[in-house]
Order: sequence, then C-alpha cells, then structure tokens
Amino acid sequence: MFLQKQLSKALILLIILSVSIVGLFSFIVLEDYYLKSVKADLLSDALLARDIIGPYLADAKQQSLQNKVEFISLQINKNITVIQRGVVIADSKNPMRCGMKEPVISGSLTQLFTFPSFPDIWKRQMFFIEVPGVLPEAPFIVRVSTPLVQVKETILKISLVIVIAALLSGIAALFFSIRFSKRIVSPIKEMIRVTKEFSRGNFTELIQTRSDNELGELGDTLNFMAARLEKSLQELDDRTTKMEAILRGMVDGVLAVDNTGRILLVNPAAEKMFNISAKNASGRHLIEVIRNYELNEFINASLKKGIVSFKELILLPGEQILRVHVSPFRDYSGKTFGIVAVIRDITELRRLEKVRSDFVANVSHELRTPLTSIKGFVETLLDGAYKDPNLAKRFLNIIDFETGRLYRLINDLLDLSQLETNQVKLNMENVKLPVIIEEIMMIFDVRLKEKNLSFSTHFPENLPEVKADPDWLRQVFINLVDNAVKFTPRNGKIWIEAAEKGNFVEIRVCDTGIGIPKEDIPRLFERFYRVDKARSRQMGGTGLGLSIVKHIIKSLGGEIKVESKVGEGSKFIFLLQKAD
Repeated sequence: MFLQKQLSKALILLIILSVSIVGLFSFIVLEDYYLKSVKADLLSDALLARDIIGPYLADAKQQSLQNKVEFISLQINKNITVIQRGVVIADSKNPMRCGMKEPVISGSLTQLFTFPSFPDIWKRQMFFIEVPGVLPEAPFIVRVSTPLVQVKETILKISLVIVIAALLSGIAALFFSIRFSKRIVSPIKEMIRVTKEFSRGNFTELIQTRSDNELGELGDTLNFMAARLEKSLQELDDRTTKMEAILRGMVDGVLAVDNTGRILLVNPAAEKMFNISAKNASGRHLIEVIRNYELNEFINASLKKGIVSFKELILLPGEQILRVHVSPFRDYSGKTFGIVAVIRDITELRRLEKVRSDFVANVSHELRTPLTSIKGFVETLLDGAYKDPNLAKRFLNIIDFETGRLYRLINDLLDLSQLETNQVKLNMENVKLPVIIEEIMMIFDVRLKEKNLSFSTHFPENLPEVKADPDWLRQVFINLVDNAVKFTPRNGKIWIEAAEKGNFVEIRVCDTGIGIPKEDIPRLFERFYRVDKARSRQMGGTGLGLSIVKHIIKSLGGEIKVESKVGEGSKFIFLLQKAD
C-alpha cells in the first residue's frame, strides 16, 4: 500500500507538472497566435479603410467624411479615427472629437503602420493600428481600433478552455495513473504476500506471473528461489532430525558450548548424567549448570588451546567416573567458535575391570591354595612319608579333599561362564516344586542329621507348577540349601516356602543361621565374594555358588534378593514364572 501511494504521488506530481507546462506553453502559443490574428485583421481593415478614405478625403466635406467613416466602421465592426496635421478630422465612435488635437502614437508618418507592444496591451483600453496615407495637400493617418475588453475576454476564454482541458486531462491522467500504479503494485503486493508465506515455511503457494516483463521475471526468480529454499530447508530438517535421533540414541553424553562458555546443546544422555534439563541449560554458562570445577576448567582450557584432548574425572556425589573427550569446532576461516564434549560414563567399565582383576586374583588364589597343599603333601610322600601307612593315608585324604575342591571350582567356573555368556541350552518344562524339594531333602539328609537340623516345606495345596529347566532349578536349591546347612548352627531350622504371586511363584529358602551383615548383602552375589572367607574355605566352598544361583534365576526369567539379620538367619527370595 505504501509503494502504491508513493508511486501514485509521484505520478500525480509528474502529471500536474506536465499539464502545467503544457497548459502554460499552450496559453503562450495560443495568445501569441490570437494577438497576431487580431493584428493582421486590424491591419487588413486599416489598409482597406485608408484606401477607401484616401480618395474620398480629397473631395468630401467634413460631414460626408464623418458619415463615410461611420459607415466603414459599421462594416468592419471597429472604431476608425482619421487624423490630419495632428487634428482629428473624423471619428466613427465620437464625432465630437473632430477638431481636437490627437498625437500620433507612432511619432512618425514615415512608418507604414504601428502597434503597441504586447506588454502594453493590458495597460490600455483599446487595441489599435495606425496606417499613414499620402495626399498632395497633406498626409493623413487612419487609426483602426477595437476595444481591448474583447481581446481580453477572448484571451481569458482561451485560458479557461486551456485550464478546463488541462483539468480534464489531469483527471483522466490521474485515473489512468492510479490504474497503472495498481497494475504495477498489485503483482508486487502479491509477491510480498507470498514471500511472507515463504518466510513462514509455507511453500505450497507460488507467485502467479502474468507478464513477460521484469516483474514476471522477478516472480519466476522468487518461485525458483522458494523451490531451492524449500529443498534446502527439507535437507536441513532431515539432517537435523537424523542428528537429533543420533544424539538421542547415543549412550554417551554430548555437550556443546560456544567460545564464551555458554551451552549450545545437551543430549538426553548428558541430561541424565548430570541431572540437568537441556531446555533450562541452553544459553547459560557451563559453570551455572554443571557445578564441577574440574570439568569446567578442562573445557575452558581446551577452548583456549583449541586442540583435541581427553580426561578422566570423578563426578560427585555419586562418584561417577567420566571420560571426557573434547574437540573444537571451527568456522570456514578456521577460527574456533566452540567446543563439543563427548562424555562417557565408565563407572561400570571400571567396576567390571576391577571385578575381572579380582576374579583373576581370586581364581589364581583359589587354584594356588589347593595346588600348593597337594604339591606339598606329594613332595612329603615322595620324601619317604609313604612308608608310614597311617601318615600316608592321612596325606592322601587331604590330597583327595583338595582335589575335590579343585574339581568343584573348575565345574563352577565352567557353569558360571556358560551362564554369563548365555551358552546354556535350557530345557524348559512344567516343574512341580514339591518333587524337586523332596529330591533335595534326600541329598542333604545325612548332613542334616549330623547337625540335627530340621528341614520343612510350606506349600499351599493348589501351588501351580513353574516354568523352568529341572536340572538348573535343582542346582539352585542345592546351592542355597548347601549354604543354609553350612552356616546354620546345630539344632537350627531350614525351611522352604512358596506362594503364588501374580504370574509368578515366589519361593523363599529360609534358615536360622548366623545371618549376613547388612554391608555385605549388596556384594553377596559377586564371584568369589565370601562374608567369612576362612570359614567358607574351610567348609569347601568355592565362592561361586550364589553367583551361579543368580545367573540361573536370571536365565529362567526371574530375580532373586536377600533378607538377613545377623544372629537371626537369612531368607533367599526369588521368583519363577508360572507354567502355562
């Protein structure tokens, strides 16, 4: 609208200026033409009057001359004055002037005729021309005049016609200029409207080009640009979507900051790692969001140096071990304007490395102890102890016991390795728990009687069957009952409970044993972990039994936990899926 107003104003001013110039020029030309026409007419009439009056003047009397002049005046519709020797001798308009002196305007009788100058026209009442005539007696002058009012009126009429014509022309030109400006501005307004839609990301509507001029070319160019822009935005959106999907799917945390230390990007893994919100963190300084001095100092130092580097640090209060890898990102000129940090939580990795290290140390220790004992007794026997039958038998029994420990340890290690790597093939069947428990009671019958331990079961009559591998489930009960027998004092109690719980059957293996300290419970299912190492080893334990139990239960689709109090006993509780 503004452009149309400005264009209309410019066109109107141009039209007014053009019409004014044309009108003024027309007025000057027409006025000049009209005055020249009047002058020519006066000259023609004056010459005619002179030619008629000249011969008549020599013979006529005063009255006859006056009548003749009046007659000619009526014929040419102009006033005629005849002057001789500076005296009016005849006047068609006012006969009373006869005999009055009348100066000759020309000032000389030698001129053929004279006119007043055009600027004098508007100062006089009459417009006249003087024509000299020659007689033998004396020269004379014929003055033909017309009232200036008529000339002025005619000029004013001409001026009025010019003004009216100029106004009509101006109005017509104004109308067409407005139409013309609308015709020019309308496609521009359409382009503006459509380009606003482009700016909002709406590329469905294109500019309709209706001409082959510059505006049409501009419209086609804008349409082409919109198509390119839409394609570029789509590609950018696709890349952004892929990048967001990658960042969301990354286990590692990603943190990007600009060269002032303000956060640009935080992925979900980093949000979880530092317990922050990406929305609240964006645009804020790193130290405001993550209050870890070591991390901030490392990132700031990397920003200053502009080099790739990494560092391990501990994040409190959870004592997470983080490996931070930072890399600067640069603009086209190579100037560093930010840095991206990839943060990996290696707490579990370090824990597993420690577990592996402990496992190797424990396996080495567990293997070395019986082997050292066996080697020592074999050397003793070789040195001559075999000659004493009683001593030899005692040493051989010890060797047999240690060999049994080695055999059990190796079997447990193999079982655990298979369970941890999911190499065990499970033969899932519908298993009746009372049948399995009855077999377990028979296995431990002798040991139970040796310590005078009571063993009982508490099963509801309608206890459903469970879905499990019978052999591996039997191993679970053997390991749990074996521990209960080992760590329950004489005259104690051991019992097994079972109850339906949703889609599972909850099983409890309970005892009134020595119990487990609270601080040892979280590590109870780790390999080679013993609450009382000396006592466990003395009883022939490998330290792998509970770890095997945990992995068997997990393979069967269940889970296990422990409830225990020192001096009161323990409860190992696990869930198994009900049979179909």
